[in-house]
Amino acid sequence: MVGFGGKLYLFGGRIGNKSAVSDLWEFDLRSEEWTEIKYGEGPGARYGHSATVIGTSRHPCFVVFGGAQKEKAFGDIWGFDFESRSWE
Repeated sequence: MVGFGGKLYLFGGRIGNKSAVSDLWEFDLRSEEWTEIKYGEGPGARYGHSATVIGTSRHPCFVVFGGAQKEKAFGDIWGFDFESRSWE
């Protein structure tokens, strides 16, 4: 989970001890409401990954690194552009 611009962003995770998910959620700290962010191509379902916000104040990016799904470990890096609301 990362925070940016008065909102929290939550990507992926695991449901119990079973399936990994690739959902991306935004929590507005002001209204206290969750919104699922729908996107096209993006990182595969995973849990145990790292996340942070990098970039400049004019062009910040939510970055996800690594993680796992069942027996598979990931070493990839994905960036979510807050402005275009898409993964790169």
